[in-house]
Amino acid sequence: STWEKFSKSVNCFDMLCSSCRVAKLSNEFSDFVTEMCKHPPDICLSCLVEPNQRCSCGQSIPQARAAELKLLYDRMYPLLPVADHEMGAPLQVLLLTGERFFVPFHDGMLVSDIKLQLEGLTKIPRYHQRLMFNSVEIKGKVPTPVSTLGLKHGSVLQLMSVYNNNAGIIGSNGSKILDRFGNALGSNFDLGVDGAFQGMQIAVLHLYTGEGFDFSLPLKAMQKKGFSVKRFTSPPPVSELVEVLGRSTQLWLISTRQPELKPEHVTVIKDFFNSGRGVYIWGDNEPFFADANILTKDLFGITMRGNVQGNQCVSAQSGGTGPGFTNHFVMTGISQLFEGVTIATIDSNAELTPVVFGSAGNLVTSSYDRNNKRALIDGGFTRLFCNWDTAGTERYVINAATWLVNFENDW
Repeated sequence: STWEKFSKSVNCFDMLCSSCRVAKLSNEFSDFVTEMCKHPPDICLSCLVEPNQRCSCGQSIPQARAAELKLLYDRMYPLLPVADHEMGAPLQVLLLTGERFFVPFHDGMLVSDIKLQLEGLTKIPRYHQRLMFNSVEIKGKVPTPVSTLGLKHGSVLQLMSVYNNNAGIIGSNGSKILDRFGNALGSNFDLGVDGAFQGMQIAVLHLYTGEGFDFSLPLKAMQKKGFSVKRFTSPPPVSELVEVLGRSTQLWLISTRQPELKPEHVTVIKDFFNSGRGVYIWGDNEPFFADANILTKDLFGITMRGNVQGNQCVSAQSGGTGPGFTNHFVMTGISQLFEGVTIATIDSNAELTPVVFGSAGNLVTSSYDRNNKRALIDGGFTRLFCNWDTAGTERYVINAATWLVNFENDW
């Protein structure tokens, strides 16, 4: 259907159907096939609605359950309605679930007006909404009337929530399907929705590439949410950095043992941050925080230092003190987090919010969320490539990328 084509245009594929052998979106699979099945679903809805289809485990699908699966399929892939441009016709807004909402239209209305009305209709906060018209995003900060963007009476828009329903909830939130560290399985426990960030770029200054660190694991995780990545393994010419950052939602800097950034690079990064776009500054044990310290001192008046043995997992803080992580959006869906192998300690100040304290009680990760600007500072970049499959790393990385987009500032 037309809607099926649209949903794929804004998402990435992360599950393989065992029947058609085609890579599909995670939301193209039912939560279960039959009540008798004791395994995760591995046949997509498109295949399950075929006549006489059985589950991969051999279970036949009762007629009543087949009807439920057909209803799920029809809701997932409704035909986009034909636009009715008659005077007085409302805007039609469709969710990926197939639900349709109607918003009264007038020539002078703004994108922010539409999002405010949709917040009341859908219960999706306006700053978590991503609105598409003709497969192009329309943003809330645009002060001009939506009629100048081509919208008219009866126009059809698509709406996605960039955050999952579990956003901001630490831990497994009652899920009974957990990994060996107690973290809930399933991308619906991540902060961001799979594919919701299609068309958004992350720039990476990847200055430490030793020990086989090729950024392939974080890259795959980011792509799952729809992000593209432009990575440099040495500082590019300043003009090229300006051009790349002009197309990026955020910058990740992974420091090495000696300074590699020129003062002109630092100025460009500072301007980028002050424009309201996100920055993640990664260092590690001494001396692998050279450029990280140059930036953190310039932007926040702090540095990182030392060499603390980590290699442990931490959980939510008990009583708000000691080792562990705080209640922060980047910890959504995480019960246990690997702290890194050997890690640096970050200085604290009143402008920064602690996020992760290591097993030794040292501050490993801090966040900045003020004046419509966001940043993360981290003393443990080893977890980007060491023990990746240990507790919570992939979810943390994609939560961080999601949070740094700062949709709340751009609704």
